[in-house]
Amino acid sequence: MQLDAVVKQNGDGGEVDGARQQSKQLVNELYTESAKAKQPAVQEYMLTLLDSDAEAKFLFFAHHKCLLDAVEQVRAQRVCHGRDRRPLPSSAVC
Repeated sequence: MQLDAVVKQNGDGGEVDGARQQSKQLVNELYTESAKAKQPAVQEYMLTLLDSDAEAKFLFFAHHKCLLDAVEQVRAQRVCHGRDRRPLPSSAVC
């Protein structure tokens, strides 16, 4: 990584570590905002799946709570389900 090379050259990783942390935080915020932006489209798609075949079964996986909540709003109107509310350990995330 380029940041690791900079840390080795400068000897003091304090500023670089702060920049790395800030970068990770910004990426996390962007992922969260993208999940929020997907909510209406995902809800519409879920309704399409549910309306297409009353006997159809499918699994839905999501990471962000806001997206799971959006799907649960649709589910509350249409279908029985199960929701696993256990958080995944960070080692399980790819």
